[in-house]
Amino acid sequence: MNSRAKTVAYISLLTGLTLVSTISHAAGSPNVILIMTDDQGYGELSSHGHAILKTPNLDRLRDESVRLTDFHVSSKCSPTRGALMTGRHCRHVGVREADNGRNIIGREFSTVADIFSDNGYKTGIFGKWHLGGHYPFRPQDRGFDEVVIHTNGAIGTTGDRWDNDYYDDLFWHNGRLQRYAGYCTDIWFEEAMAWMKQSTDKEQPFFCYLPTNAPHGPHIVPDKYAEPYRKAGRTDADRLGMISNFDENMGRLMSFLKSSGLQQNTILIFLTDNGAPQRTGDNAGMRGGKGNGYDGGHRVPFLIRWPDGSITGGKDVDTLTAHIDVLPSLIDLCGLSPGDTRFDGISFASLLQGKRNSQFDNRVLIESYSGVVLTEEWRLVNNEELHNIQNDPAQEKDLADEFPELVSKFRKALDKNRADDFSVTPRIIIGSEFQPEQAFTIYHWYDHHGYYNNLKVTQGQLINGVIPIEVTKSGKFEFTLRRWPSDLDIPISSKPDNDLDGFKLFNASDPDHRFKAIDIRYARLRVGLFDKSSPVSKTISSVVFSLHLEAGETEIETWFTTADGKTLGAYYLDVRRIN
Repeated sequence: MNSRAKTVAYISLLTGLTLVSTISHAAGSPNVILIMTDDQGYGELSSHGHAILKTPNLDRLRDESVRLTDFHVSSKCSPTRGALMTGRHCRHVGVREADNGRNIIGREFSTVADIFSDNGYKTGIFGKWHLGGHYPFRPQDRGFDEVVIHTNGAIGTTGDRWDNDYYDDLFWHNGRLQRYAGYCTDIWFEEAMAWMKQSTDKEQPFFCYLPTNAPHGPHIVPDKYAEPYRKAGRTDADRLGMISNFDENMGRLMSFLKSSGLQQNTILIFLTDNGAPQRTGDNAGMRGGKGNGYDGGHRVPFLIRWPDGSITGGKDVDTLTAHIDVLPSLIDLCGLSPGDTRFDGISFASLLQGKRNSQFDNRVLIESYSGVVLTEEWRLVNNEELHNIQNDPAQEKDLADEFPELVSKFRKALDKNRADDFSVTPRIIIGSEFQPEQAFTIYHWYDHHGYYNNLKVTQGQLINGVIPIEVTKSGKFEFTLRRWPSDLDIPISSKPDNDLDGFKLFNASDPDHRFKAIDIRYARLRVGLFDKSSPVSKTISSVVFSLHLEAGETEIETWFTTADGKTLGAYYLDVRRIN
């Protein structure tokens, strides 16, 4: 087992666990490409009946794949990613939300990349990680060999680069910022294909995880993709254009696999991370959308193709399946050893070849983020509404009063599942040799929801929070407190010009008053036993504190104090070990 992760064993009494080898393997281990879009609803493929959207390449893949038609994820970004990466319920590995330290997989748990790496695969991620941006929670700390990602949940948020705008942006490549030319979705596919080619040249199988930020907002895309929808009068033209661009890249990838000889022995998977937002997307008539417990929030497309494994041909499997099943299934399909790793999910490998798996009979499935209980006939939503999904797919009629015994049964199942939630506070390690310099923003203040938006910075909101950390080796550190990003070099008490191009993605609603100056007079830092203040002059852009820290667990908290005695945290904080 990978030394970075020791898994806490857990056997789900509701879902069961057995990894049964059901596929006769072709010569050589299959490659795996796992592709996931962000906020794309079930209805947002032209083959799923969208009124205007054209997705010819996804439609072709659908025609060539086995389709899981009752496949479910979590209803938000990070919870789905946490479950997909571990084969565990998101709350069982510590992922409780989509931001602010609640979206981090605990160090104790192995990831899909750990397992594939331990079995001789090269592993790469290209796109959106959204499960931690500092050591030891970055993808390169969780089993990935090659990493090209943006940080936080969307490009241009406080946790990402302040001036990224989807074009020619700075992304993280194996721990270092690197500028990439072009549009973001094109970059993810180009980098992934170049890496696959390199891995193939070395005759080594690969696991490629390609989670795009498209079509998550902000909705920005080259005009040629949005223009057909604008001409049709669609108010969501840019969002649909993002899906069209993604579909074009899927076509490029599929052509690459064919021309390079990889198509036959590559497992190619497409899914989405949650339903589309209700107001801007199409969830194929299902109730709800992103963030809630109705089927529109968590039932998504799942396509899988592997010609050498006889997984092809446009066949439907209507068994109730979920994101927690994907990793156990890939282990089965690829003939991997999981070591002592245990899962909450069930391998659906046999289902892909039309065989029965008794573990799915009468399955009671938990979606742990939203707290939804699912069977092939029923849904318990919000711990109180009961819907017969077979007779009432729109989930319009609540039958809880008619079937109280079912409500009681499902509530007990949910309570039993929640008893295994992992609640250890994730602590960022500072001063490690793997990341000796670190940059923090308000996004990293623990357990503060909604701090992804740069408006809190530009408008000078009086907010504060703490960052849980661990110092593994005593030493001297330097903490630099700032009001604005370091590359702007603007005095703490001043503000940029209002025509500054940065911060623009999430600030369109406030074009006239985007930037506010704050008359800051003092800066203060508290870390462990260190607690000191320093005056702030009108001309300085940062305040630096040097201090010695002993090894152990503690928190970082910062303050700026204004002339009238109000306080806020330092929106930007740089930390580095100096010895």
